Amino acid sequence: MPHDVIDVLPVSTSPLIRIRDAVLEFKIGKSWGAKRDLRVLDDISLDVNEGEIIALLGESGSGKTTLGKAMLGLHPLTSGSIAVEPPKAASSRRHGAYDLQMVFQDPLSSFNPRFTVGSSIALPLRLQLKMSEEQISERVADLLSRVGLNASFAHRHPHEMSGGQLQRAAIARALALSPRLIVADEAVSKLDVSVRAQILNLIKSLNRSEKIAFVFITHDLGVAQFLADRVAVMYFGRIVELGPVDQVMDSPRHPYTTMLMNARKGEAPVAEEAKRSAKGCNFANRCPRALGKCHDARPEVTACGEDHEFWCFNPV
Repeated sequence: MPHDVIDVLPVSTSPLIRIRDAVLEFKIGKSWGAKRDLRVLDDISLDVNEGEIIALLGESGSGKTTLGKAMLGLHPLTSGSIAVEPPKAASSRRHGAYDLQMVFQDPLSSFNPRFTVGSSIALPLRLQLKMSEEQISERVADLLSRVGLNASFAHRHPHEMSGGQLQRAAIARALALSPRLIVADEAVSKLDVSVRAQILNLIKSLNRSEKIAFVFITHDLGVAQFLADRVAVMYFGRIVELGPVDQVMDSPRHPYTTMLMNARKGEAPVAEEAKRSAKGCNFANRCPRALGKCHDARPEVTACGEDHEFWCFNPV
C-alpha cells in the first residue's frame, strides 16, 4: 500500500446521491424455457456525500459493481429510487447529466484500439460541449497533465501504453466533463503493486484538491482502508455494515466483516455455501454466530458509534 502522506480535508455530509430501498432483479434462465428473477440488489439505502470517497467492499458476486452501475443509470432499478442532488450553486465546470462518470477495471478494454488516446478523451468534449478543435486540443493536454501524463500521450494508441499510463488516461477521460462523482470499479486490481500505489494516490489527490466524490469498488481491504472515508460492506446484494473506514476496520460488528478481517490476517474464512436465506439474513447459512431467527427475519439497522451501522441480530 502507498505510504505518501496526503492532507485529509473535512468531507461534506451533504448527500450527492440518495439511494432508497433499491431493488434490482435480473431475469435468468434459458431463452426457450422458464425464467426466474435473480435479486442482485436487495433493499439498499445509502447516501453518497459530496466530496467523499466511499468504498463498496465485498467478495465477488456481492453486488458492488451492479450498485455502482445502477448509480449511473446503466441498470434500471426494479423498485426503489436513486436520486442525484443538483449542485448548490451553478458553476461553469458542472454539466448536469454528466456529473457522474465511470472508470473501469481493465483500462485496455475500456478504450477503442483504433483511436488514439487523445481522440478518446476528446470525444465527450466534441459531442457535449461547444468547443473549437483548438480548445479541445488544449483541454486534452490539460486533462493529461492533471493525471500525470505528458501531452504527447494524446497521440498514442492504447496498446502503446502501460497499464498504469492507460488507467491514468481513463481517469483523464472521466474528468473531461467535470463530474461531481466518479465510480471506479476495481480500478487498480489489474495493475502492478507499485503502479497501483500511484493510481490510488492520484485518486486521493483529485478527491482532496478538486472535491470530486468517488465510489470505489474493491475486494481489497488494504485499498479501502488507505483510500476511503467510509466503507459499505456488501454481501449478496445487501449492505451489512456501513461507517467510517477506521471504525469498521478496527471494530467490525457484523460477522461477515469480521470474516473478511480474519481472512486478511491469514486466518481461514468460514467455508462458503452457495445459498442464501430467502426470508432472513443473507449471511445466515454461512455465519458461525447465526441464531434461529437469522434464517426467518431480516435484522434491522443498529447504530454503534458515530455514523457506524450494522445489520445483525448477534453482532461480534
